[in-house]
Amino acid sequence: MKCPNCQANVDITARFCPSCGITLDQGERRPASSMPKKPLIAALVVIGVLIAAALVFALLHQRGGPPVVQGAPAPPSGPPITQGPTQPSASRPITQAEVPPAPSMPQAPPQEKVPPEVVQYIEFVKRVEAKRKEMRIDFTPAMEMLKAAYGAQLGLLDEDSIETEPPKVAGGYNKYVQEWNQLVQTFDTVQAPEPCRQFAGAYRQALGSYVTAMTRIQAAMVQGDINTLESMRRKTQPDIDGLLREADSQLAQLTKRYHLEKTFTVSADAEVDTILGH
Repeated sequence: MKCPNCQANVDITARFCPSCGITLDQGERRPASSMPKKPLIAALVVIGVLIAAALVFALLHQRGGPPVVQGAPAPPSGPPITQGPTQPSASRPITQAEVPPAPSMPQAPPQEKVPPEVVQYIEFVKRVEAKRKEMRIDFTPAMEMLKAAYGAQLGLLDEDSIETEPPKVAGGYNKYVQEWNQLVQTFDTVQAPEPCRQFAGAYRQALGSYVTAMTRIQAAMVQGDINTLESMRRKTQPDIDGLLREADSQLAQLTKRYHLEKTFTVSADAEVDTILGH
C-alpha cells in the first residue's frame, strides 16, 4: 500500500511508515480496492448450484419420478423376489385391481331358436293323429265284411244272404278304406320343414302301412282267403305299432331339441281293438 503522507510503499501489516514514520490506521492499511474477490465468487457459485438443484427437483417432481440421490446404491439385478399378496391398507379404499376375480361358472349352451314353421308343423300332425285315433276303432263295416267272408267260407249263410250281404258290406269297407286314403293325402299336402323330416317320414310310413294292410284285408275278404286274414291279424299289427312308436320317438327328439312341450303322443294300436286285431 502507499503511505498517505509520503507515498512510499508500506507493508500492509505495518503500523508506521518506514519512510516518514507516520502512524498508519487500519482503514489506510486495508483499502477497499484491495479486498479479496474470491469469497464473493465462491458465494455466487454456491447460489448458482442451489438454483440449479431447485430446477432439477421441480422437473423430476412434475414427471412423477423420485429425485435421484447421488451415490445411492443401484437396485439389484436379477429376478424379483416373490412375496406374498399385499394386504390392502385400511387407510385407503380397495382398488378394482386388488379384488380377486370371481370363479368362472360353466355356462349352459345357448338355446336354439324355434323356427315358427316347426311349431306349425307339429300342430298340424297333432290334428292328423287325433283323426287317426278316431278312425282306427271305427271298423264296423270291416268287421261285418269279415263276418260275411267267414260265413260264406263255412256255409253259414243262406242263399239270399250270400247274394245280398257280402256286396253290401264290401261297399261299407270300401268307404272305410277311402277315408284312410284321404287322411294320408291330407298329411301329404303339407311339406315338412327340414328339422321335422325324420319325424314326418316315420309317421308317413306308419300311415301308409296301415292303408296297405287294410287293402290286403279287403282283397282277402273278397276272395274268401281266411288263412291270409288270420295271418295278418297276428303279424301286421305289431309291425305297424313299431312304426308308430318310432314316429313318437322322433317327435320326442324334435320337441327336446327346441325345448318344446310334447303335447300329444303317437300311440301304438296294441292297447285298442282294431281291424287288424292282436
